[in-house]
Formats: sequence, structure tokens, C-alpha cells
Amino acid sequence: LLVHRKGAVAVPLGTMALIPGSMGTASYIVEGLGKEDAFGSCSHGAGRVMSRKEARAAIRPQALAQAMRRIVYPKHLERSLVEESPAAYRDITEVLDAQQDLVRRVQRLEPIAVLKG
Repeated sequence: LLVHRKGAVAVPLGTMALIPGSMGTASYIVEGLGKEDAFGSCSHGAGRVMSRKEARAAIRPQALAQAMRRIVYPKHLERSLVEESPAAYRDITEVLDAQQDLVRRVQRLEPIAVLKG
């Protein structure tokens, strides 16, 4: 059996993994529950709700600045960072709620800085 995990990460029973949110939202350390019919897998992150092109068209730098107000990031890159805005991604808590049978949340991690470039 060959398991290809496109958009997923291996989390066999008792294994720890990092499931990232967006650059402006929480990420989680999770423990795998070893669900056999999911091949010991879970999503590998929040996942996009907008393509990069859609995000560049829809999200203004001012909206990014508001979403990132508590996080240090390179302000001179705001125009290019809008494609990675939290608004371009699914809510990580909803994503994890949908896979409670696959992983157990161990620790919530809050971003304090973003580096890009």
C-alpha cells in the first residue's frame, strides 16, 4: 500500500505534528489518534479559501495591517503579503473541529512575528 498525502500530514497514534494556521492566526501542535480509515493522516494546515490572485484583488494592505496589528511583520512588503493574509485562509479552529477523530489538540501557538523575503 502506498499512501500519498497531498494536503495531509502523517499522524499515527501518539505522533505529534504541527498544523499551521495563517501568518496571522494560531497554529497547533496535535497528537495523532491513529485513525485507520484516514491512514493515520490529518490536514496539513488551514487551507486557502482564496487563490493568491483572488487575495491580491480582494484584500487591501490596510485590511492586512488590521489583521496583523499584534504581529511584527515587514511593513514594506504589505502589498506582496496580502496574498498570505489571514482572510485568504480557512479558520484553523474550524478545520481542527472537523477532524477531532483524527487528532487531539495539545498546544495552541500564537504568532508574534512573520519573516518573508
